[in-house]
Amino acid sequence: TSTLAPTLIRPTSTLASSTLEATSTNSYRVTNLLDGDPASAWSEGAEGVGLGEWVQFEFSDAIALARIEIANGYQKDNDRFEGNPRVKSLKIEYSNGTTQLVDLLDTMEYQAITPTIQPVEWVKLTIVSVYAGDEWEDAALSEVRLYAKSR
Repeated sequence: TSTLAPTLIRPTSTLASSTLEATSTNSYRVTNLLDGDPASAWSEGAEGVGLGEWVQFEFSDAIALARIEIANGYQKDNDRFEGNPRVKSLKIEYSNGTTQLVDLLDTMEYQAITPTIQPVEWVKLTIVSVYAGDEWEDAALSEVRLYAKSR
């Protein structure tokens, strides 16, 4: 039997509970999480540090996920990474009813999460707690990579 590497998949739709308003130079839209560029980020736009704010990824078919990788914070540069809140703990909900609570490190590396083994139609990430930012209150994530198990 061949062991095929997991495949990076692109959700058919991506939703967010809120989004920080764009500036003349930066947008913070939720699709920034999928653009392969850690210098762009999704930033929530709610009052406070983003507790309870969420992003959701939906798939056209039920997909067995192999791995979720997250680039925490706003990784455009060190000032923005330190200046904005980074996610400390994240609630991950799946369409099959499974829920995980995961802790993220306060670093700029990609962090891998082992998801539920059952196929799912959507995944929702909700901010539970944050590492405080030095300057701003907009919690951010730079990238989310979703990998499907190879069939």
